[in-house]
Amino acid sequence: MANSLSFELRLLERMSERYASSILQEIGIAAADAARIRAQCSLKLPEQLDSDVATYASLLGKPVKSQPLGDDVPEVFAGSTANYFVLLLWPHLYWAVNTRPDGRAWGVGFCNQVALDFEQIEPSLIRKGLWTRSALEHIADNHELYDGWDEQALIRFAFGSHRYEGNFVFGLLQDWRKL
Repeated sequence: MANSLSFELRLLERMSERYASSILQEIGIAAADAARIRAQCSLKLPEQLDSDVATYASLLGKPVKSQPLGDDVPEVFAGSTANYFVLLLWPHLYWAVNTRPDGRAWGVGFCNQVALDFEQIEPSLIRKGLWTRSALEHIADNHELYDGWDEQALIRFAFGSHRYEGNFVFGLLQDWRKL
């Protein structure tokens, strides 16, 4: 559990200050204590985000499930496997680590544990810390990358005539605003 918490606090450190502070307050950990626990994590983020599954398993325990990704991936990632880990701070989400047949990781980040399918959704009800980029891209009428990179991305979404912008860190929604 100590390894998992140190890793998760390392993830939290990369997130928006307002969101990170709210999580620390919610779980009752002072910022100084979080820094001390976070320092125990051997994985440096974002530099080592593409670490192999064994590295993540040493921090989070064995994956709760692994499954082939199938044909819906670019050819360079053909034959890849998705590995899912449970998290203490985000028990409703998985930490996903996709691995190529040669063992190299790609597509690392948060994902939902269940497929979310809504015929209609009121986008103003979407809440940070609960939604992932992949889930919102799946249910939106349209989406586009506005700015970003591996760790952080700003995505614009269309839900009918409504336009929203989401800021994601490791695929987890940090901020949500109507355009």
